Amino acid sequence: TAYGVDGTQGPIASIKAETRKKVEIFEVIRKYVTSSSAGFCFNATSDYYKFEYALGRPGDKEIFEKGVIDGFSTKEDISAYTANYFDLHPNTDYVFFVRGYDRSSGLESDTQEMPFTTAASGTGPEVKLRTDYMDIYAGDYTFIPNEHCSKIVSFLSIKDEYADVINNEMNWRGDLITMMETWNKLNAGLTYSATGSPLEVTYTTSKMLTPEVTNPYNYPLEAYSLLYDADGEVYGIQRFSLSTPAYQDGMGEAKVDFKISNINDCGAFYEFTPNKYTMGVLFETFDAEWYEKLLQSDAYYDNYIRDYLYLNGYWNYCHKVSTLSMPERSAEPGKKYYVFYLPMNYNGPGDGWGKVKYEVYTTLEKEQ
Repeated sequence: TAYGVDGTQGPIASIKAETRKKVEIFEVIRKYVTSSSAGFCFNATSDYYKFEYALGRPGDKEIFEKGVIDGFSTKEDISAYTANYFDLHPNTDYVFFVRGYDRSSGLESDTQEMPFTTAASGTGPEVKLRTDYMDIYAGDYTFIPNEHCSKIVSFLSIKDEYADVINNEMNWRGDLITMMETWNKLNAGLTYSATGSPLEVTYTTSKMLTPEVTNPYNYPLEAYSLLYDADGEVYGIQRFSLSTPAYQDGMGEAKVDFKISNINDCGAFYEFTPNKYTMGVLFETFDAEWYEKLLQSDAYYDNYIRDYLYLNGYWNYCHKVSTLSMPERSAEPGKKYYVFYLPMNYNGPGDGWGKVKYEVYTTLEKEQ
């Protein structure tokens, strides 16, 4: 079954040459071409089980058919797929090559060639991405459209974080344009949009602070922008590559001043004042009876509380924050509590840990 670019099902196609010496050609659609990117969609029919495709230059057909061209790729058992290419050179000739394999005979189709020339730089919609601030946890970015761009829809992510969502048959099948338009209409919290003006975005990479990432420095990120032309029509996709900052030698120790106030029968107010090296602070409130039993148990070890806070503590980002104030309202009347806190500098977990400290308080008895 063939599918259109909007995902709707079309008619069944099963026309083949009677001799079976060649397979009939399938549909290939040019989705977009910009000064730095291009996308091509090939629509399968029930005849095909595999496709081979690549982006090359004029005259590369032979090395494509031998399978030795750079970027040679295959897709199997698909209904449609959009191949996207980025970081292309402006005003340059390219060719998209693709061929399919017949499901019953295994014969390959003729190679289809889709020649195109990327736009000259500045002649069509383009966006510049400016990094206004970045640490390993968060960054402030500005997408700046040129005069030909009436609207942009953008999203940022850790590199390849959404690769399966973008490419899998059961998801978007490479169709970035439809995906980003849909996400934006659904207000899914993954995209940001602006019309005719710079788009300012704050993006957090909380994964960098988890044990899942052993080295959060120079970690690859990516951003995509869906571009619209002056008439409000979709023009194409632009991709940006960036990375988290490098490890900062000589970074000072993270420290916070901590105060407890307004103690009542269900908790208190906590106030953290970070120093200039503190990116964030983790904290947790422990029932004193539980904690003091833990100290006597075999489960306790020297860095138990630090590790607990790292995995389970409440995280508070401290960049541009002079003081953090927050209430604790889940305590019980007349009980003793430990509040442990762990600051972290801008190098993150590991070398970035400050010292684990704590304060103790007892809630008031409930008034009768």
